Amino acid sequence: MKTFLSEYGAIFKGNHPQRWTRHIPTGFSGLDKVLNGGLTPGLTILGALSGLGKTTLALQIADQIASRGENALFVSLEMSKKQLAAKAISRRSFLAGGETYGRSSDDLQNFECCQKLDHKAQTIIAQCAEQVETELRSFACVDREDGRWTVSEIQQYIQSEWINQGQSAPVVVIDYLQIIPSDDLKSTDQVKILSDIVLGLRTMAYFFQIPVIVISSINRASYADKIDMGSFKGSGDIEYTADTMIGMQYQGVGDKDFDYYAARQASPRKVNVVLLKDREAAAGAVVAMDYYAKFNQFAEGDGEAKKERESTKKATSRTAPKAFSPKSEKKKKAEAIPKANAQPENKSSILPKGLVNCTQYSDEEIMAIFEGKF
Repeated sequence: MKTFLSEYGAIFKGNHPQRWTRHIPTGFSGLDKVLNGGLTPGLTILGALSGLGKTTLALQIADQIASRGENALFVSLEMSKKQLAAKAISRRSFLAGGETYGRSSDDLQNFECCQKLDHKAQTIIAQCAEQVETELRSFACVDREDGRWTVSEIQQYIQSEWINQGQSAPVVVIDYLQIIPSDDLKSTDQVKILSDIVLGLRTMAYFFQIPVIVISSINRASYADKIDMGSFKGSGDIEYTADTMIGMQYQGVGDKDFDYYAARQASPRKVNVVLLKDREAAAGAVVAMDYYAKFNQFAEGDGEAKKERESTKKATSRTAPKAFSPKSEKKKKAEAIPKANAQPENKSSILPKGLVNCTQYSDEEIMAIFEGKF
């Protein structure tokens, strides 16, 4: 059956539903601006060298999308679900408590480190864990324990868990391209396998009309060179098949005096996110970001980082413990002394639900609650 381009003319005469392409904001205002409003249905490749935080950035984008109530699916072929949750909590602890009370994802999974936390740090982390519980209810995650996760398996999972349930398909993030297993168990041609996988992911994105973000490694020749589409050579037909290609590199890379090791050790690491290809937006745009590697946090420059930290502090201030002072401590002890003939207090009536008022617990009780969260 023939379809003529003239048939689409009527769509653009008014507010026809088929006229509009939906843009899903990433949560980064600068990145959304260069993407003309955010992610669109299609295949986006996010590539960078090791240590630049490509998994962290993709996870934060998915986190920010899900925090608005949008469906998101993170297919992790490298990290476990627990590791990803620790990253999300670590980021929030930094936003709520800065470098003083923020903790790395490794620290959050280290029993000895958590035993040494003071009362305020324990409280902040407990609150951040509760934030993840409440904010990421539409954020699904699968890892190697749940399946092989070939392209066809991912597509079947979306169909059964979202479409068949009457829900909209999720924004999908896959970590990462080079270890996605092939549906063709007989093929040994790695370049062809990657090409087929990339094409399959793009077909899936258009079938469900969703953005699919796939993390990719790049060739090691790019350590000293500015990232471009050639950095993805050897990874199938990425540069031809992908709708959008985004690269990450240290600021100053390619300059004569650039020091890779100094850039990697800086805190925050100064990173440029480069739009290498986009079928709709202007390629070549650069978004400068600060990468707080220890705390799994990206921010678009110092101003954005400060604004986000202030916003998170306000969100947690309702339940955050007051700063310690000797005077307030004396008052608290005086109030704790029972008055003559006073009736014993019914402790069950003051115990909070969950972690809402965790300042009423002792350090030992907080520690017990925190351990239970994991």
